[in-house]
Amino acid sequence: MLRFMLKETDEYDRLAEFMTRFGLDLSDKDRVGDQVLKCWKVVQEPDFLTGGIILSKRQGEFILDGIAVDAPLRRTGMGRIMVNKLVTEVRKLDGKRIYLAAKDPEFFEKVGFSEVEGNEAGNLFTCSGCGQKGDTCFPRIMKMEL
Repeated sequence: MLRFMLKETDEYDRLAEFMTRFGLDLSDKDRVGDQVLKCWKVVQEPDFLTGGIILSKRQGEFILDGIAVDAPLRRTGMGRIMVNKLVTEVRKLDGKRIYLAAKDPEFFEKVGFSEVEGNEAGNLFTCSGCGQKGDTCFPRIMKMEL
């Protein structure tokens, strides 16, 4: 039986590279003024990376800044477990909501996020300047109220 562990990590660069392989754009141009608060990785022993999630703060708002699960392990509940961990952390930090730019909005709806109306998120995200938008990415800005 395979064993996986969810661990806090300071390996932002490793997670960013992992997420980039799954089409997420974690380039520095979007991160001016960001504060990466915490990162978690899901590993199969001894340290084979199979998933990860990043919590940041931007313009005073909590951001789920990236989440990815290795393709063969999707639909196993791993993504939901990581989101729950991030939500618990934001609650500890007295957060009221979490925003994200969703490439897979159906997953995020299942775990409690909803699409924001109009310009509610202001300029938290710079999707309009991303080369993937409209080509391989059709993002929806979403939030979860806590």
